[in-house]
Amino acid sequence: MTKRDYAILGCRILALYLFAQAALTLGAIVAFHGFAGSAAWLLLPLLVTILGLVIWTMAPFLGGKMVRPMGDVDLPPAVSSGGISREGAMEVALVVLGVYLMAMALIEISAYAYEVSLTVGLQQYPPPVALIGHLVQLVIGICLVVGTRSLVSFVSRSRTAGIKKSE
Repeated sequence: MTKRDYAILGCRILALYLFAQAALTLGAIVAFHGFAGSAAWLLLPLLVTILGLVIWTMAPFLGGKMVRPMGDVDLPPAVSSGGISREGAMEVALVVLGVYLMAMALIEISAYAYEVSLTVGLQQYPPPVALIGHLVQLVIGICLVVGTRSLVSFVSRSRTAGIKKSE
């Protein structure tokens, strides 16, 4: 398997996790409110399901973006024989973590917006401290996705700083 295959697999696992979260949330909503509740309660599981579908269908594209352009090129024997390099595994893990952080932050921000819409007439808004935390989480997720290669190269350089390579 190539790095791109591992990245696609990671995206698909994340999409399956989001589908499971949507199903669990939907089950809790039905158990708590029954079927007579407002349709607005179904917004959160619907958004999570849509996000899971987008990640599932765009997994090949995201997998190509996660790894270096050599995604389909033959890899050296040490990597193609079943293993993956440390840098490749770190790239995939950081991008999947970034996508996960963004997904969870967007879900919480949409839930906060829904709470605010429910309390507009009451003049008692939910505390914005939680919203600030989710916005920071969203920014960290975006930075992880966009700057994965730079972060991996920084970590690789810092691991070998001051150590001379033996020839």
